[in-house]
Amino acid sequence: MSVIWYVLWYIVAVGFLVIVHEFGHFWVARRLGFKVLRFSIGFGTPLLRKEVGRDRTEIVLAPIPMGGYVKMLDEREGPVPPEDLPRSYMRRPPWQRILVLLAGPGFNILFAILVLWGMLWVNGTTSVRAVVSEVTASSPAASAGLASGDEITAIDSKPISDQRDVLFGLLDSVLSHGSTRLTVRAPDGANRTVTLVTDPAQRKRLAELSNLLGVLGFEMQGYVTPPVIGKVLPNSPAARAGLRSGDRVLAVDDRRVRDFTDMLRYMPTIPGKTITVRYTRDGVEHTAQIAVAKLENGGTTYVGIGASSLTPAHFPPGLVVHHTFSPPGALVAAADEAWDLTAV
Repeated sequence: MSVIWYVLWYIVAVGFLVIVHEFGHFWVARRLGFKVLRFSIGFGTPLLRKEVGRDRTEIVLAPIPMGGYVKMLDEREGPVPPEDLPRSYMRRPPWQRILVLLAGPGFNILFAILVLWGMLWVNGTTSVRAVVSEVTASSPAASAGLASGDEITAIDSKPISDQRDVLFGLLDSVLSHGSTRLTVRAPDGANRTVTLVTDPAQRKRLAELSNLLGVLGFEMQGYVTPPVIGKVLPNSPAARAGLRSGDRVLAVDDRRVRDFTDMLRYMPTIPGKTITVRYTRDGVEHTAQIAVAKLENGGTTYVGIGASSLTPAHFPPGLVVHHTFSPPGALVAAADEAWDLTAV
């Protein structure tokens, strides 16, 4: 049922964009003196038809909402009365014809700006600061001197406001130049500049955004889940080793654990492998030797120790910033956002 709703809403959205687009052609053509014969929303046999204005322009609604058109008087399509020749499409100045052609996409962009303006004015916007969480050894990021906790504030002197800006800024800069200057702010507030340098082989792997940071060798701070045990499956390796709900994991095989996903990252995928888990309970540190095993939970088979987290994932304090706008400020931000979306 949800798929049907998605399809219906998609049709509604496309139909509305078509109306805005074709109305742009229609409105500008009328204002410039073209004679418009028909303004049709949709294709196929007309469902509704009405003539309006002194030109008796046909307003048509057709059943297939995936397109539309504006038909103007054009002598290439048939005889034109002498008195209407000055208003024929081919008799109008070239600059007017160009404006009519550009009016459709232009109205779509203006509509996007208006919608974004209203959203930003009413709700503001929330951004995630571009803070580095992990840096891979021997990577371009490590060679440049990027460190965990650094916040990227500019790329090639262009200010950065959030993590999305980092992704698009890095992709554009690295692919264009092979090297990128990052302005970063360390946790102590000190600013410095580092330069990311990539070789041709690395740049070939940067085509996908999902692979971008991995190739450059660093990760951005995102959701975190405290490494606290929430649930232990009965008769699982974790239960037999004495782990309980509320235990806080410090390390797995001497690798420090800062997030519950670190446990999953360090967990062997071969049943029978033994790991050393260091954890605290009531302020006292303990160590357990646990053999990972093939387990089943809720019909799903996986390799692990039988411990999971019940703590919801959340952003660290201060990572998420909410911005509010005045009406003029919201309009400027909406225009910037529309430009970024269009340029990308």
